[in-house]
Amino acid sequence: MPKIKHYLTRALTLPPHILIQKAARKAKRYITKQSQRQHDKRQSTYSEILIDDALHHYFSKVDVEQLASMSEIFNGITSHYLQHHFDLLGSGWVQVKHGMSCRGLEDYRYEMKNLTPTVNAANIAESKRILALIDKDYTLIDWHLDFKSGYRWSEATWYQDITYGHKLGVDVKVPWELARMQHLPQLAFQYALTDKDQIYQREFRHQVLDFMATNPPRFGVNWCCTMDVGIRVANWLVAYDLFCAYGAEFDETFLKRFKRSVYEHGRHIINNLEWSPDLRSNHYLSDIIGLLYVAAYLPATSEVEAWLAFAVDEVIKEVKTQFHHDGSNFEASTSYHRLSGELVIYATLLILSLPKIKQKFPDWYIKRLQKIAEFTMDITRPDGLIPQIGDNDSGRFLKLFPVYKKLTLAEAKARYLNLQDYDELSNNEDYWMEEGLDHRHLVAAINTLFEHEDFTKFAGTASIESNVLKPKQSFKVLKRQENHYPDFGLFIYKTQRIYLIVRCGSQGQNGNGGHAHNDQLSFELCVDGVPFIVDPGTYIYTPLPKRRNAFRATASHNTLIVEGKEQNQLEETQLFALPDKAYAKVTEQSEYKIQMEHRGFGKVHQREIKIEPSSEMVHIRDKYEGTEAVSINFTLAPGVNVEIEGQSVLLSRAGKKVRLQADGGKWRSEDGLFSGGYGVLEKTNRVIACCDNIGTIKCIKIS
Repeated sequence: MPKIKHYLTRALTLPPHILIQKAARKAKRYITKQSQRQHDKRQSTYSEILIDDALHHYFSKVDVEQLASMSEIFNGITSHYLQHHFDLLGSGWVQVKHGMSCRGLEDYRYEMKNLTPTVNAANIAESKRILALIDKDYTLIDWHLDFKSGYRWSEATWYQDITYGHKLGVDVKVPWELARMQHLPQLAFQYALTDKDQIYQREFRHQVLDFMATNPPRFGVNWCCTMDVGIRVANWLVAYDLFCAYGAEFDETFLKRFKRSVYEHGRHIINNLEWSPDLRSNHYLSDIIGLLYVAAYLPATSEVEAWLAFAVDEVIKEVKTQFHHDGSNFEASTSYHRLSGELVIYATLLILSLPKIKQKFPDWYIKRLQKIAEFTMDITRPDGLIPQIGDNDSGRFLKLFPVYKKLTLAEAKARYLNLQDYDELSNNEDYWMEEGLDHRHLVAAINTLFEHEDFTKFAGTASIESNVLKPKQSFKVLKRQENHYPDFGLFIYKTQRIYLIVRCGSQGQNGNGGHAHNDQLSFELCVDGVPFIVDPGTYIYTPLPKRRNAFRATASHNTLIVEGKEQNQLEETQLFALPDKAYAKVTEQSEYKIQMEHRGFGKVHQREIKIEPSSEMVHIRDKYEGTEAVSINFTLAPGVNVEIEGQSVLLSRAGKKVRLQADGGKWRSEDGLFSGGYGVLEKTNRVIACCDNIGTIKCIKIS
């Protein structure tokens, strides 16, 4: 009922001619949907088109000597993949198979073993033919299972009839993430590192056939989000290309089905584009770049060439739409900046590698790519990780050289709450945990175009990313800008000892705010290279609406809290919209000072943050003219110790100390939560300054 009310209210705000156009488009889609559903249920949806010519090749092999620096990581994670163990979105390393029992998500756990896995009747014959190509000792993966909660979707359900977000604890992103198959390129690199051990080539072949057989086109959960279809087929093609680059050869029986499925992916994408005249986001970007990869790899036909021309044209348009002049992304999220940046650079590199297309990118386009890299460089903290501004769903396009850290299982359990009841591995085994907040690889990939010394130095060991797809031309780096991004709403201050990043500005997505948080006038702080005050992250989306809103809420961020009020209204029925009512803006900004305000509480909240260069002390002054109870929150990085000493708080971590001192009011400390990646939770502390004198300026000194 709340959703219906929301749509009716929105409809009444539209001009009549726009309302008529929208209604006409919906009616046309409805008629087409009914016709297509009936057709697909009667006839096999596997394509009858056979592709005889070979696929094209673009990716280069990385020298094994260079790969050797990653050998320990590749050994560790690919050994899991061979056993069909996956660690995705906070799941822990779990063997994903049919009939498995799942641990559940918080208080929600589903048992759906009575749901017999079988494709729809019209596709059974071809599904069985594909399964017959897989070795008998291979264990099938359950691609339709949320292997965190245990909920399972039927592979016999037509893709537009799939429902999700309707049951608490159930996360559709889990099967989607697995079905992106971003682990496949890593199998190709391990194939090279092990002197062409056939087990990795075999695993690639079998997993692709497994997916084809149990996910007929347009049926099941893994066809209902076009974004994931595009990312999946790109990863298939890149992995295949890398295997071939290292000398692997595949049998014609497999290649016949593989090329057909690549074509099926392309047809699905072009017929299900996530396009809207009002808002096109990373979803549409993924659609067109997935289509670009399909069209670039398939042998040329009039249909494929039309896809290619369309995709190239749309990539250029969307870069202009989705990336600001300063290089920041319009989603108002530093993590989505990485995802969209990956999509764009690997699209650009592929386009520049096409033999028949002499694409000349506009000067503004190349300049924007440079600025996308510079944005990542500028926001990166001294510890090499990025601050989490806005949503973080751990989304990637290609995971060619992912960053992993090795922990013991006991260490992982002690650190991450989502692993407390995890017992999949023995305590003696190494636990490989992906570090999703290290974005240096994006700069390395963009540096493929520039080969610039500053980019290379910043990327460090991640520079290996620049060796896999070499374009035919390179570009000069233009003069850099200041470390501020007003289009995004981020302002960065760095001294010898201090890293300070301040949030004030756009809600993102042309005002929709789908990936924004109530974090206006909030900040992150590192001192002497150590993070002390941080953004808490995102944790999760639709499975736990209350949790999602708690992490989006004003009270979770390092800003002023007014009891009973939010900067922008949070709704459990609108988890991907946060329309801007705060109207945050910068009123003054200089080398060491920024003054800001927002109106989200009904009264103006003003904040001034100033660095005193001589002492490297940070002064924060807040003024709020309302009469409600107020407080000021500071979410601390995990591992920061807290000692309250009257009107000051002593923070310590890694041998470094920071003192917070308030003029008036009292401090309190309480338990907090930090999420460094989607689905991952970690204990931390937060300290709160409770203000007594309402309506006056509150000053907090950080020294």
